[in-house]
Amino acid sequence: LAVAAILLPAPRQEPAAEREGDGYSVEPSISGDGRLVAFASVATNLVDGDTNGVADVFVRDREAGTTRRVSLGPGGRQANAESRRPVLSSDGRFVAFESWAGNLGAADEEGRPSGEGYEGRIFLHDLESGRTTCVTEERRASRAALSGDGRFVVYQQSGWTAEDGRRTNVFLYDREDGSTRQLTDAKTIGKKEGGDCIHPSISGDGSIVVFESWAETLAPVPARELADHPFDFSSQRRHIFSLERVTGADRYVSDIAVDDEVYGGFFGPHVSADGRYVAYSHADSRRFGSTWIGFVTDRVGRRPGRLVTAPTERMPAMDMLGLSADGARAIYRSPTDGLVPADRNSQTDVFLWEREPGRSTLVSVSTDGASADGTSLDASISADGRFVAFSSWATNLVAADRNRCQDVFVRDLREGTTSRVSV
Repeated sequence: LAVAAILLPAPRQEPAAEREGDGYSVEPSISGDGRLVAFASVATNLVDGDTNGVADVFVRDREAGTTRRVSLGPGGRQANAESRRPVLSSDGRFVAFESWAGNLGAADEEGRPSGEGYEGRIFLHDLESGRTTCVTEERRASRAALSGDGRFVVYQQSGWTAEDGRRTNVFLYDREDGSTRQLTDAKTIGKKEGGDCIHPSISGDGSIVVFESWAETLAPVPARELADHPFDFSSQRRHIFSLERVTGADRYVSDIAVDDEVYGGFFGPHVSADGRYVAYSHADSRRFGSTWIGFVTDRVGRRPGRLVTAPTERMPAMDMLGLSADGARAIYRSPTDGLVPADRNSQTDVFLWEREPGRSTLVSVSTDGASADGTSLDASISADGRFVAFSSWATNLVAADRNRCQDVFVRDLREGTTSRVSV
């Protein structure tokens, strides 16, 4: 695949004015030390000269109190279509994002934007040099994830052939040599749809890539597992796999050590930076009805996933959102009240779960401990688990929140403070 790189001028630091965004801000990604937060926003007043009228990607420096826009083309020209789903490398130097714009790449000139929602491309921006690389000249790429130093970018990309129909596979881009590799080849025997490999996540050193798939030819499922727990790949009951990029040979491993009761699909994996733990959601209709339940599993110990438990009369719905670097802390969102004693707001909230002692903490609260009066959704956790960035419709998490828009906040779990960063 061709790769185009462009050199942008160093972005201008914007004044640290605490002006509210005049549009929604979502999809935060926080650096390992918690200093930088990337997010997507349709706000037009976060930086000067934002007149393109579409969602852009911004990076907020919490220490310097500055905000910069990174979804820009050659010469600083504005994107002609939306950019979203940013992800920061742990070291805070690189931010990857997907964009539907047709004018961000060096060869784009004033190309037309994509006309379909699945025709985005992945870009990688270097916050130190201002250099932006178009990782995927081919479109239909999404859901990028970065290794700790930003060397490796994994993402999913869809393609279509007359023989196989539409397929979504996982790819890996190496920033050092500019190469791109297709990591999966998902084909479902006798079918022209299904079998996709999606939602990739990568370890800090880039050696482990996890993803979900229902492709029946991707890797064999043990006979005992099939007999005891009839995973029906043809009906799209997804499983989680890891690709171990060691000694030059890729090896696919079924990451979920199945216990005697497990049945159903597994979704949305997140691997810890050390590559040992995987957080995921599990839908088991026999035990949990239609509810998705959160688990964290130990890849190395090959033990069944540990249920992210909660003291409620019914199983809570959980969507796992990330892990700390060592896997000791996980973040998730849930609409279920009563996961912690103070949670009675009847809203979807963001929580942090600690493996030891196995308890949850409400994250989407104000500095004085007030529960959010609106829904909280996307979230990202720092390497040590101290900081959690999240988006929320709440109006009571910080003082003078009057924009009636979804904003991005950071919760400092050590100091017990909440601040808004989409400013």
